[in-house]
Amino acid sequence: MLVLNITTSTSHADNIMTFMEEELAMSSSSMMFMGIEILGSREGYPQPMIELLDLPFRRVGHDNFIISQEV
Repeated sequence: MLVLNITTSTSHADNIMTFMEEELAMSSSSMMFMGIEILGSREGYPQPMIELLDLPFRRVGHDNFIISQEV
């Protein structure tokens, strides 16, 4: 099982990852993080983003993970 954590900014994703690493002292190969600014827009809604499958998700304590290359 993969847990995708997609936030509205990269800094928010960074903060969550830092909290996991420093405060919880944990890493996880299944918790994946990405910040996408357009998701926080109040001017409309984004189109479906199939390209997420080809983008690198960051993981705490592990290499980046690209879903389309790993499945």
